[in-house]
Amino acid sequence: MDFFDYKYSRRVRRLLINEASKAADCNDYRKLKRLVTSGLESKYPNVKNVARAKNVILELEHMMQGVGCKNSRIPLWWADTPYPGNLGDSLNPWLINGLTGTPPVKASLITPNVMLAIGSTAQKAEDHTSIWGSGFISKDSPVNPNSNYCAVRGPLSRHMVVKSQGECPDVYGDPAVFMPLIFPRTKKDSGRIGFIPHYIHEHLVKDGDCFTLSVKRASMIDFREFVDDLCECSYVFSSSLHGLILARAYGIPARRVVFSEQALAGDDMKFDDYYLGVGVKNVSDAVDFSQLDNWDEANLKKYRSFEEPVEFNGSNLLSCFPYSDHLVDGIIDRAKYIFA
Repeated sequence: MDFFDYKYSRRVRRLLINEASKAADCNDYRKLKRLVTSGLESKYPNVKNVARAKNVILELEHMMQGVGCKNSRIPLWWADTPYPGNLGDSLNPWLINGLTGTPPVKASLITPNVMLAIGSTAQKAEDHTSIWGSGFISKDSPVNPNSNYCAVRGPLSRHMVVKSQGECPDVYGDPAVFMPLIFPRTKKDSGRIGFIPHYIHEHLVKDGDCFTLSVKRASMIDFREFVDDLCECSYVFSSSLHGLILARAYGIPARRVVFSEQALAGDDMKFDDYYLGVGVKNVSDAVDFSQLDNWDEANLKKYRSFEEPVEFNGSNLLSCFPYSDHLVDGIIDRAKYIFA
């Protein structure tokens, strides 16, 4: 792409983001469909990725029209950047749809009773926001004590709420642990080593024997493909928190990876918060992949550690769901014996 092509694609991308957001806010799905269709046909990858993210809104609307759900739609906010979407954030609508049988509606953060679920998004909460399983990105994150904290990712997040004079039950867990209830395992372990880089680390991937799984996902099909690829792995290295969470949820041993040349935003709180919340003890130190000479299988096997996924009773977390009357029948009992 030459300079002028690049500049033009950036303009088209900004226009699509602005116009698609306006159309979605006004429930003008006809206009949104035109914009998304045009974006998906674009020759520019950055434009196409925006369209993929906005197409999720249309997919949810189409599902709603098709199933004729008896329940009202849950207002849910999730981040859809970096486009087309980031693993944990973009999983939100598909998880909530699976747990309730009703497609949620993408809402703004100022929508009354909007819910935050998967992700380090608790610092975005308003007075009217319901938090279910979200956590804070760092120990310095702002805390709104007036929000409705139904459950948080772990005790470190709860401590921040209580310290700010807010109320929060001691119920923990990242809702991504329920992924196997929504996307059951269909593939068998083929013995390969998986690597799930945080999106800022994708350019640091080296040639070797790791099978790399991208965290940039948007549609339900994207997540089905991710799960299928993940379940063929016998071991996973990940610099993405939700890469670790999802590997463990499917019973796959996993170890955290860092890159000293490019640290993640915030601090390690979100990782510690998650492990404490689900009861994982004696977590191995992260491996600095910046220091590895090669990613060949023989070398990588030296860095495997085996904190087996723990059995986690997810029924407590589901019992605190802010829209409990929307949950599908039997889902709480099914969540009693899951991995985390």
